[in-house]
Amino acid sequence: MKKPFMNRSLFCLLFLFVSLQEGFGQITYQWLKDGVEIKGATNEKYKPITSGNFSVRITNQNNCTSEVSSPVAFKCFNEITPSISKLNEFELKSSVPIVGETYQWFLDNVLIPGANSSSYKAFATGSYTLQTKDANGCFSAVSAAIGISILGIEKENKGAAVFPNPFTAGVKITFGDEFGKEVSVSLFDMKGALVYTKGAVQWNEMIDLSKLSEGTYLLKMESLENENKVFFKLIKQL
Repeated sequence: MKKPFMNRSLFCLLFLFVSLQEGFGQITYQWLKDGVEIKGATNEKYKPITSGNFSVRITNQNNCTSEVSSPVAFKCFNEITPSISKLNEFELKSSVPIVGETYQWFLDNVLIPGANSSSYKAFATGSYTLQTKDANGCFSAVSAAIGISILGIEKENKGAAVFPNPFTAGVKITFGDEFGKEVSVSLFDMKGALVYTKGAVQWNEMIDLSKLSEGTYLLKMESLENENKVFFKLIKQL
């Protein structure tokens, strides 16, 4: 049998459906997500409730089964757009915590690794937003942004600094007594992937980042002696 062709419907319910040429006779269907059969998904149309890669296999009246169709990537969105507000000068929160939701905070549209609570204490200047994900893996729209000013944050940085910024080859790490004698440094790209890490960094130490590609990164500086930590947005230039 020929491979079925699958279209993607963009009207309200976002059904996936099959397009077949004439002559297939009576057809039965089996939908798959990420290559695994979806139990009970045997109709011509299927409404995804989770994100994934969807495909379909069909069987005709002579019990001949087709190849699996080419997959369609589907990313679902939940209908709740989170709103955020300030708890105080430096701490942000989701205005309406939602049962079953998971959270992801962003700084200037860059994912903040580990920032997955309904509240977040800002450690760097910039524009903060929040996105949630429901139990089905569906993402919300991103919240409206709230800006945090560097003038207020300097106190919370506890004397920590990273320079130069932007940089081309490396950056120098400095920090106050509140961090102790050494810190760990982790660098994440805009997708939240860890691209560099180093433990036991001393005050005024230069770290080599020359192998990184041009772009925007988020640096996390964390004390090895206590819970103090701070984030900086860095820009790598060639």
